[in-house]
Amino acid sequence: MLITCFSDIHNMLSMLSMPTVLRRTVAQGVAENLRRFGPADLTLVGGDTVSDYPSYRHSGWLPRRNFLDLRGKLEQALAPGTRDGRILYVAGNHDYACGEGVREGYSTCPYNSADYADLMRRTLGPLPERDVCLGYSERLGRGAGAYLLGFHYEIDGLDFYGLNFHPDDIYSHQGMLPGSVLRYSGEALVWLKHRLRETDPQGDRLTFVVSHLPPFRNRDPQNAALLLEAYRGHRNVFHLFGDTHGIVRNGYTAQQVYACRGGEAVCGQTRRSSREWEDPDYDFTAVLMGTHRCDEAYDSDVVPGDGGAPGLGAHPRTATPLIAQGLAIRTFGDRVEFLMCNQGKGAGGRLAAGEPIVPYTAYLRRRTETGR
Repeated sequence: MLITCFSDIHNMLSMLSMPTVLRRTVAQGVAENLRRFGPADLTLVGGDTVSDYPSYRHSGWLPRRNFLDLRGKLEQALAPGTRDGRILYVAGNHDYACGEGVREGYSTCPYNSADYADLMRRTLGPLPERDVCLGYSERLGRGAGAYLLGFHYEIDGLDFYGLNFHPDDIYSHQGMLPGSVLRYSGEALVWLKHRLRETDPQGDRLTFVVSHLPPFRNRDPQNAALLLEAYRGHRNVFHLFGDTHGIVRNGYTAQQVYACRGGEAVCGQTRRSSREWEDPDYDFTAVLMGTHRCDEAYDSDVVPGDGGAPGLGAHPRTATPLIAQGLAIRTFGDRVEFLMCNQGKGAGGRLAAGEPIVPYTAYLRRRTETGR
């Protein structure tokens, strides 16, 4: 199976007025993937489609029609790179925030910008009740609609779980909500534990869990313990994440590959395969899905006719960073290969697109290997 990943596209505020503008690196990434691999069997979107506002306390309070316009352009750009347009979405913290614009007069009640269920239903099919975890925001009430906190799809014989943020804690790291912490939904983690027991009773199935929040950035110890409890006994869980805006630091592995034990990243980055881990007794592997917002590699390219909207305080560098990154994943009967792909011109040739970085190979673990 071939899986391609797009995460942290971060369309800036100046790109979100009607008609909205989607970063050109998305179409460029699709074209590069088609050239390198051919059509993917599935595309994963790792959240944070929108970004960068004058104040994080008013971040993303966007008219619903603008958000839907951008979301439609994202789906349209990604569909040609994937067989049958199959795309799985999780939401990032910025995506959640853009539906809360009541105080700005955008709507009479918040809209749920974290729920991509309708797009997935169209290409991946409807889900039975047991494969969906829904919940409501205590802060916004039922007027914002039910949040899709977690979900499960079996696709071509592999299990894919989506985990979204706790809806009331999405901006805690910017001090939006005093006393809150960055975390997943607790009820989604309990649901994940029970569903994993049902789908993988022997603990051997290849399973991907997709979330925007990296598992090692969870700031709630009890919440982190629930995630570890959900993964316990499942030897081949790969947690795919966004948010960190990485950049390639070596030529050997997919950027930001970690062996995680006890919720902490204990090994990573420079190994070429799981057989090189210094500590073989780890709980799961976490892998960055890539980013279209590489913090070290922005260019001054902007949307045509847009000077960066200085009166709004928007980031002046919007449409085309010098380089973007996307992860490609190949699955086999005994292993998974992660290939981080540079996409773009590069900075002075140092970060040229070229071919994929030498892949990181994770060998599937069996019961006799781990003793568990």
